[in-house]
Amino acid sequence: MVDEENRAWSTGSPENDHRAVTVAIASDKTDPYAIHATPYNRFIDFAVDLMQRYCKDTLVYLGNKDATLNHPLAPNEMILTVYPWFSSSAPSSTWLINNLSNIATEVTNRLQNPTPASAPKYPFSNSSLTSVTHYSPNNSGRRTYAIQRITPHCVEGQLIAEGLGNWFDSATGGTSQASSNYGIGRNGEVGLYVDERNRSWCSSNENNDQRGITIECASDTTHPYAMYDAVYNTLLDLCEDICRRYGKTKLVFFDDKDYSLAYVVKEDEMLITVHRWFSSKSCPGDWLYSRLPNVASTVTARLAA
Repeated sequence: MVDEENRAWSTGSPENDHRAVTVAIASDKTDPYAIHATPYNRFIDFAVDLMQRYCKDTLVYLGNKDATLNHPLAPNEMILTVYPWFSSSAPSSTWLINNLSNIATEVTNRLQNPTPASAPKYPFSNSSLTSVTHYSPNNSGRRTYAIQRITPHCVEGQLIAEGLGNWFDSATGGTSQASSNYGIGRNGEVGLYVDERNRSWCSSNENNDQRGITIECASDTTHPYAMYDAVYNTLLDLCEDICRRYGKTKLVFFDDKDYSLAYVVKEDEMLITVHRWFSSKSCPGDWLYSRLPNVASTVTARLAA
């Protein structure tokens, strides 16, 4: 078995294997290589879980190699490919190929119309702590990766949440080409600017912003960019809320850029990252940076309570 982040040697096509999560399913030994009900249903469950983790809600099967390999995937799509397209020595997999259209339909239906029993682990529901909503046009739309990180920033200004929303929106006179998912105003109020399901423009790094929920925090304008107690306390509350909604039991922080970015985040963890790791900035400021170990330990303790 091979971790999802690594390329398996599975289909005879390095190009396909680099782009795919490959799955071997128990089947009969002879053509049409039928798959029994239990592994079939487990594969459906696996596909739903996989797509939830990668923020997709549409599984595509086109039934044709050329059409599939030339299909421009939308951000919310995954596409089914099959071994026989890439290797003449592969089993014909007739039974499975005949059922892939049904699989795509069932998985997509479960993702787009979840019942309580199949509700997504990753609900993209936004925080109920939000008191100000001011959507920014500065975002990339649907994420292409699962949420694994929280990235707090310092605003370098003691703004209120609505003021930060104005700054992120040219329609209200904003000049910033950036955005964040959330902002915490100087009085501790929470603003929502980019839905959690969407990627903000916040950390000078697409890879991080695809994986992270970004939070701008009102702060002083000069070093060490101190924050009011109300801001810090709300940051703890918001981090706890995010972790709970995504089924996490630990918030982790490592005071080491290279270690953090190479770290394989466990299923029950959320990782804290910071803007200064991706750009020549002091963000989130030394005041908050020095407190991030406490943010992680405090939130983790609350999650365990």
